[in-house]
Amino acid sequence: MIIRIGIALLFLLVGIETNAQNLVLNGGFEIINTGVTPPPWGPYAVGYAPPWRSLVGTVDVSHPGAPVDLIQIPYLGNGCMRIGHGPNYEYVVGETMPLTAGQVYEVSYFVKKYQDIGSSNIRGVALEITPNMPAAVGFDYINDFNPQFQIEATSTTAYEQVIYCFLAETDGVHYIIIGGKGPPVPADVSNYYAHLVDEVSVVLKTDLSDMPTSQISGQTSFCIDDNIILDGSLSTNETSYQWRVCRINPVTGELQEIYIGGFINGQAGPFDINACYRVLLYTDNGCLARNSFDFCYINPQVLFIYNGDPVCEGDLLNLSVTGDNGWTYTWSQGGTLIGSGVGLNTMSVAPTQGNSTFIVTVLTPEGCTYSETLTLTVHSPINLAPQMDGIDTYGTYTAYVTAGDNLGFTSNPSNDNANEVIDYTLVNNIPSNFSYTLVQPSDGSLNPLTFFWSTSPYTPPGEYTFTLTLNDKNKCNPGISSFTYTIIIICDQCPVCVYYEDRGPSPQTPLPPETETGQCITAGWSQPVSTGTANVLFKAGQYIALGPSFNAGAGYQGIIDPSTCLTDCEDCCQNWTGFTYDPIQNFINFDDGDPATDIWQMTDINHPYCAFNAKGYNLDIINQYGNSIYNSNFTTTACCPFSSPAPENTITQSEISWNGYTTNIWGNQVPVSNGVYFYIVTLYGCNDESIQLNGNISVFGTAGIILNPDDSAELKKEQKERLELATAEIEVMNQLRQKVYLSPNPATETIQINGLENKENVNIHILDANGRILQVESNIANSRFNISKLASGTYYLRIYVNDSFITKKFVKK
Repeated sequence: MIIRIGIALLFLLVGIETNAQNLVLNGGFEIINTGVTPPPWGPYAVGYAPPWRSLVGTVDVSHPGAPVDLIQIPYLGNGCMRIGHGPNYEYVVGETMPLTAGQVYEVSYFVKKYQDIGSSNIRGVALEITPNMPAAVGFDYINDFNPQFQIEATSTTAYEQVIYCFLAETDGVHYIIIGGKGPPVPADVSNYYAHLVDEVSVVLKTDLSDMPTSQISGQTSFCIDDNIILDGSLSTNETSYQWRVCRINPVTGELQEIYIGGFINGQAGPFDINACYRVLLYTDNGCLARNSFDFCYINPQVLFIYNGDPVCEGDLLNLSVTGDNGWTYTWSQGGTLIGSGVGLNTMSVAPTQGNSTFIVTVLTPEGCTYSETLTLTVHSPINLAPQMDGIDTYGTYTAYVTAGDNLGFTSNPSNDNANEVIDYTLVNNIPSNFSYTLVQPSDGSLNPLTFFWSTSPYTPPGEYTFTLTLNDKNKCNPGISSFTYTIIIICDQCPVCVYYEDRGPSPQTPLPPETETGQCITAGWSQPVSTGTANVLFKAGQYIALGPSFNAGAGYQGIIDPSTCLTDCEDCCQNWTGFTYDPIQNFINFDDGDPATDIWQMTDINHPYCAFNAKGYNLDIINQYGNSIYNSNFTTTACCPFSSPAPENTITQSEISWNGYTTNIWGNQVPVSNGVYFYIVTLYGCNDESIQLNGNISVFGTAGIILNPDDSAELKKEQKERLELATAEIEVMNQLRQKVYLSPNPATETIQINGLENKENVNIHILDANGRILQVESNIANSRFNISKLASGTYYLRIYVNDSFITKKFVKK
């Protein structure tokens, strides 16, 4: 928009026209009404001169009834107002009689200094006349004060007058607001500075011979992106001017001011499209004149009325656009003209792949143009449903995993038409601790499916499914396909597959009498494998693959049974009879010279190798203030994980024990003070059963044991090394527990331990269901041992590796 704009504020110092009616109510502060309830400053508050009242602070009024120190010399009459300039300014508001819109009024008031204290701390007195009653009061109002003019008083003896010419823009009562304007007086100034104000006046201006005129010329309609040029050069008698632009609400007709300018011959635009505006030109020479000019944008912008759904190739489709019926619409498809006419805002089209872009161009009678483009998604009637590959390279959709192991796979989806947006749904019966991703990019394709499940030893063996249904949402012929990924969890002591090469009668290692796997057994593909004359059973859940080098004797039998390693899993809880433990110790004595009493522990002498008949525990030691000073815990699915000191088991302490130490503020292990402590032991058993035991522990003889804080670095290093060794040992045993399995299982004569790297030095204990040792074998040759003397039933095999052990269950037929 090119607009000639200028801003100037002139204050005209002239006399008030004689015989003119003052439209300010009580403008001379002569009417005093002590019956009015003013602000709390008593008989000298401005509230006694109604309708004046304070907005900020408490403005004073001088009248004959005021205190002596406030009786001041007014400009006229007996009353005047004192407005202060302390650390914060004071503001006062009064009222006028109803004013008339379009009329010009002269606004004036008289002011002088209250005392001469130097101009640096005296600010001007400003006035605002407005049709709006101030909404805020108190100091919240200060930022809302927007005066039209102000005066810097120079005298303490003579009043000075300021007159301003005001053009009323609305009918009705107006409000006169008077207050300080400028930087606030510093808060540390102790004196009180003020001005006296009198004879506030608003009178109708009757002589308009010196009034400026305001004229605007220009065109009344514009197209989008046109420059808007409005000319105010026909205005007369002005010494300054200002442009303002308002948007006209098309429904209510209300004006919203969007631009107040000081630009001269500057360009601003375009404004918001599809709207009309009113431009206001103010001209000023001390009195103000105003004129307005309305103009509108012609906005031919159109939008396609289309929900965005794909269409089937060759189907007829009616495309419509928004717009006026008096406009001319020109249609093209793929660059070829297909129709044109006034009001032709609907066109019947037949989109095809590669020719589905439509352009409509609009021309208005004013010469404004606009083009809109729509590209449709077109589906082919020749359609195939989406596809996905399987879990492994063979394309199968079944995976086997031993309980406690991890399973992860990637499956790649594909589709024949790239512009189809594939939707997918998932149904599964897998526990919640698994994750998958199948992200769909913006082009409608699918990224590979990634799946990961860290199974738990507690995951029940069985079949789990993960079913994806893919729908390509083809408009012509939707393709829907479902893919079910089956995950078979097998017993935690059972291998998924076993691979035999170079096995058989001497000199090879003989095959075990029975091999059971959850999924597969392969033998004899690269090296000879022979069963010889022995009875050999291969039993697998999915397949047995015998290679060209496999030689089966008369005693060989191969069985495919899907329930293998699913229904005969190790069950430590079979015939579980509850928890077992000895009477619990209630003291620690560091002072009696007996190392056995330097620790507190739970024991189970009658079951030294299967202590407590528990699968887990939690121990808390509590001090006399109720704070936990020690905690240990352990939970597993293995059978008989705990041991107890006993004559036949010469370990120094059980797993459920406390050495009387705690961690201090420096992170060091230090003995606790002598006193009584409280223990809480929770044992976890089979069938989700648990028991909580508690009691007191009296600690003696710790007074002479002192741990220097300066030793913390060395102690922390030692503790770290112990922790690393323990962690490494636990990891080795966990790996060993996953690799080692027994075959055959169930067995009748002998059992082979598979998965051990060192087969020359294997020591084992065979325990019954109650943890009693029935048989001990040392340095077993080829990790094989004889069970022919055992009665039929369930037994536990404890396999010792270095100073630790793992436990496996087997069944004797």
